[in-house]
Amino acid sequence: MEEELYELKSSSQEVNFEYDRIKNIDVVAYESSCMRVIKDGRLGFAGTTKKDDIEFLRTASIRTSRLLPEVNYSFAKRSSFTLPEIYYPDDPRFSFERELNICKNAINKIKASFPEVYCFAQMGKSASSIKLTTNLGFDGNYKKTEYYFLIGGDFSEEGNFIHVFAGKANCSGDIEFDRFTNYVLKLLNYAKRNVRIEKGKYPIIFSPYAVPDLMLPFMQSLNGRAVEKGISPFRNKIGEKLFDERFTLIDDGLMKDGLNSVPFDDEGIPSTTLPLIEEGVLRGFYLDLKSASSLGLNPTGNGFKAKKAGQLQPQVSPSPRNWAIKNGEKSIEDIIKETKEGLLIESLMGTFAGNLYSGEVSGNVAMGFKIENGEIIGRVKNTMISLNVFQALKDSLLEISKETEVTFGTLYPYIVLSDVNVSVKA
Repeated sequence: MEEELYELKSSSQEVNFEYDRIKNIDVVAYESSCMRVIKDGRLGFAGTTKKDDIEFLRTASIRTSRLLPEVNYSFAKRSSFTLPEIYYPDDPRFSFERELNICKNAINKIKASFPEVYCFAQMGKSASSIKLTTNLGFDGNYKKTEYYFLIGGDFSEEGNFIHVFAGKANCSGDIEFDRFTNYVLKLLNYAKRNVRIEKGKYPIIFSPYAVPDLMLPFMQSLNGRAVEKGISPFRNKIGEKLFDERFTLIDDGLMKDGLNSVPFDDEGIPSTTLPLIEEGVLRGFYLDLKSASSLGLNPTGNGFKAKKAGQLQPQVSPSPRNWAIKNGEKSIEDIIKETKEGLLIESLMGTFAGNLYSGEVSGNVAMGFKIENGEIIGRVKNTMISLNVFQALKDSLLEISKETEVTFGTLYPYIVLSDVNVSVKA
């Protein structure tokens, strides 16, 4: 019988402000252990938050294996792995006192210019220790820290609602608090004036905060489980040129300071820098042991356990690590100056509701600005966009900016697409 034991210890603290005032200060400590077994060719699993309850895990895992189908893979054997730079303990800026002051200062700075805006802020850190062992020889452990900062504001009046935000998360705590506060102020200044855009097709600039909505269909379709089930449009297309040659998408498990960087995944597969799309050519999928085995491919180190209702789940599924898009050569300032008429989109709503496997992205423009003759002239309301992102990144890619932004596990530039459908509520 094969056994795999995953052990997690973590602690976190968070300061949370809403409506200009402190809402709560949280301190959480958490321990969990999960076991998976392969007995008589069948996978079983169990989890517990009790300390040193290995025999319970083993017994429960064996029982569940009797109810589950057979698998045709084995757990990790002894291997070497690279430890990325992901552990930066005891950053003094993330003491409770400093966190409170940083959030208060950011809120006060916004209120000084926009007293009518209700501000929110979150700032916190966590530290975790992970250990994974199998009875086939794998024995690995690592420590990791995560720091984050989010600042934003809401403003509402009859017929008008504004929600803006900016922030960053990483492992080092190297976060430019003032820069993100100033970014929120810039968006609020743009949003002072409401302007109208007519229904039609326009070039649209997607900011690094909006690009994740464009990547949703890729996230679904490059998932090994979707490929395994035959619902991904990319099945059997590895090696084909499907997109503009300027488009390169990487899943980087070793990115320095990357929020989702790890030396190995939750199945003991070493992390790599994985090209998914390279100069428009499909290079691969992100896989766990199950999907890799079914497809006859090597696992990519993307097998991770999920958390539901604060509880670590023993099951594993393919999950993205740090996604990065290769930047271009033109500055966002020049891109805007060269736009005769179009939109700059900061955030969308409802994009998950479309048929993601077909590449459809449609939704309301939560925060977007009209560009006329190379200048941002104001905010658009009651506006929707729709496009097929697979087709757009093949035939309608205008520019990719040289600037990139690290947000929450992604490294994205601005992406400019032409002829995007824009509809407007009368």
